[in-house]
Amino acid sequence: MSDSESVTTTVTAGPPKYQVTIPKEVRQGLDLEGERALLEINVSLVKILDEKGGGK
Repeated sequence: MSDSESVTTTVTAGPPKYQVTIPKEVRQGLDLEGERALLEINVSLVKILDEKGGGK
């Protein structure tokens, strides 16, 4: 593993499956590009993105 064992980034997720992708910069920063890895992820809501207008 690289010198950095944690990296902070933002990702977006939406219906129907709310799947996210670990960005390339994060994979490279953690030196796991091309590897299978178990990641521990803390999730915080930053903002609801409402493309329909309105929102919460």
